[in-house]
Amino acid sequence: MTFKTGIKSLLISAIIFFVRASLFAQPANNEPCNAQFLPVDGNSYVYDNNSATSTIFEVTPPVGVSGNGSCQARNGWCSGDLFADATVWFTFIAPPSGKVIISTCNVLTLIDPQVAVYNVTSCSDYNTY
Repeated sequence: MTFKTGIKSLLISAIIFFVRASLFAQPANNEPCNAQFLPVDGNSYVYDNNSATSTIFEVTPPVGVSGNGSCQARNGWCSGDLFADATVWFTFIAPPSGKVIISTCNVLTLIDPQVAVYNVTSCSDYNTY
């Protein structure tokens, strides 16, 4: 089936999203306004994004411009990942230095997730990300 407008494909995406979202319970921090607070205290914490979804129009960083195929870039997203998928949201208060270490290393998994950090004025308005 071929669609000539983005509206029909958007509608199908929305239907698929709602069907997927209704099959499994999403984590509490599946939405930006329900971001889970992370203490910045030097301890490690383990979280996962099992059953997480993403919302229509969810913010995605621009494609990175350095590194191997841009996936090694520290200034953007992998070029093949145009949309966010299975996102979970966290919030933290940075120390006075403004420096934190965010690691996704886990020897028990083979995934390599992408991480974006935002300073946001309104969690419900993706235009402020």
